[in-house]
Amino acid sequence: KINIVGEIKGEILKGLICEHPFEDVNSIVLTADFVTLDTGTGCVHIAPGHGQEDYELGLKNNIEVYAPVDQEGRFNKNVKFFSGMNVFDANEEIIKKLKEIGKLIGSQSITHSYPHCWRCKEPIIFRAEEQWFVSMDKTSLRKLALEEIDKVKWIPSWGRDRIYNMIEGRPDWCISRQRSWGVPIIAFKCKDCNEYVLDVNLIENVAKTFEKNGADIWFEKPAEFFIGDYKCQKCGSKNFEKEEDILDVWFDSGVSFSYLKSRYNYDHPVDLYLEGSDQHRGWFHSSLLASCVSYKRAPYKSVLTHGFVVDSEGRKMSKSLGNVISPQDIISKYGAEILRIWVASEDYREDIRISQEIIERLVDSYRRVRNTFKYMLGVLSDFDSEKDYISYNELSPLDKAILNRLYKLEKKVRKAYQNYEFHTVFHSIHNFCIKDLSSIYLDILKDRMYVLSVNDKKRRASQTVVFEITKTLALLLTPILSFTCDEIWEHFNIKQKKESILLENFQELPNIFENEEIEKTFNSLLLIREDLQKALEDARRRKIIGHSLDAKVILYLPENLRDVISQYFEEIREIFILSQIEIRFEGKGYYKGELTNISVDIYNADGKKCERCWVYDTTVGEDSNHPTICKRCRDVVSG
Repeated sequence: KINIVGEIKGEILKGLICEHPFEDVNSIVLTADFVTLDTGTGCVHIAPGHGQEDYELGLKNNIEVYAPVDQEGRFNKNVKFFSGMNVFDANEEIIKKLKEIGKLIGSQSITHSYPHCWRCKEPIIFRAEEQWFVSMDKTSLRKLALEEIDKVKWIPSWGRDRIYNMIEGRPDWCISRQRSWGVPIIAFKCKDCNEYVLDVNLIENVAKTFEKNGADIWFEKPAEFFIGDYKCQKCGSKNFEKEEDILDVWFDSGVSFSYLKSRYNYDHPVDLYLEGSDQHRGWFHSSLLASCVSYKRAPYKSVLTHGFVVDSEGRKMSKSLGNVISPQDIISKYGAEILRIWVASEDYREDIRISQEIIERLVDSYRRVRNTFKYMLGVLSDFDSEKDYISYNELSPLDKAILNRLYKLEKKVRKAYQNYEFHTVFHSIHNFCIKDLSSIYLDILKDRMYVLSVNDKKRRASQTVVFEITKTLALLLTPILSFTCDEIWEHFNIKQKKESILLENFQELPNIFENEEIEKTFNSLLLIREDLQKALEDARRRKIIGHSLDAKVILYLPENLRDVISQYFEEIREIFILSQIEIRFEGKGYYKGELTNISVDIYNADGKKCERCWVYDTTVGEDSNHPTICKRCRDVVSG
């Protein structure tokens, strides 16, 4: 039984000398901030040779780094009574010894957390070993590395802070490891005076031997094979032993840039390092330090990090969870294009989700983009870009408006590629195909393509625009939809094209395509169009019309929208896909706009339906030779 006779602060015990119970050594009492009151007694023993915190505390207080445990986990010959015994097996024997000499106050078993090997699940023994280090501060390596970090483009930008903080607070770089095999550290130790030999010429000769015979020769031959007649510069001895430690594997990968530079004459620094977000501590880190030591600069201009692939719920892929999706399975079922779309469509800066549902959605997106290209190639089937191309100044406002949007898209996508924002590339092009092309421009130009004569200037103008769109989108999408775009290029009627689109370069659109003034009016026109489409839908529900071409629309415009309509007046019927439209600047219609302050009245169109263009027209039936078509179609048919 223990009686408490008083309480004191731990600080009072600091510096007291304690006598070892059965060794002729003394120990000093120290205080440390890693000792806590919520675990144990608040009093622990330290072993500077067997723990990181203990080691650092020992260095701080000039205590010998005593590590009496060998590589087999056994006490060495310096330990009385327990030499050769496994450290865990010795626990019971130590208790017996203390009891034997009358120094044991008490013993009991407690349950607590203890580190274990992640691979074999056995308890870990920490041992202080002599190691090889690269100093972070003796030659200002830390300072240089921190300066170089700020010269690198980090993608995403938070990568800069992450590696900067790691370099700023890290200890000296330990580059040695105790393994049975690896890249050896080329050093020799004099057996007579323990002096290490790090002679440049000697190391270079060993390197040449490695080139000829491979690095394994280091483990196969004795020191004499490499060192020849070399004498120790300190004592003159020729008696040497090889260093048995190997290099840290991160050192191996960290000097890969140097191999490319020396062997293939690649530029240094390289353009980009690309890896997962865990490599700020690994490859990016070791490469930076190795390059700063060797070349006094960072090895890379840019560093891009990505997240990890997870399932639709954000869980890691695991066979036990049954959520693993094999890339080869996707390729086999859907083709490599779909896998590339998945990679390109996700924001890799976060963990990337994948599931069957996600893949199915991307298949639908691919089909929409492919069908858009298929339609545009059909539009261009009789178009010769050298003979039929219409100059920009002769295009209609509608044509110029869509080219302006194409111009802005091209700039946005090119910038996204430069910044490695591939999800912006695909989603921007996909949205352009769906919203600007399929829902607007390609829908509007059907009337021109199918009704007007082959060489009508208005029709050729539309083909000119579609030609520019097809060429631009195919080139921009090639890095993602390589096979599809190559197939498009094969059917694309353009002179002086290369054998494959993969051999082409991106092409900048002419600046004349940029037209901000027409963009403003076009945006307003689309708002009117959207309001009108809602009015037409309302008329359909009220059984006034069926299709929009059944309608005659009276559009009441406020003063602020007159200029918008006036610019597009000649093609306003086509843009709204109507048979007849009448513009009025006074009065109010039945349907009130939600996005604009227009109003609309909708009636059945006048005249009869032309069986060729489907537009209602009062001229249908006027010509006995062509009684079922309108005048516009008669003029085309008659030549």
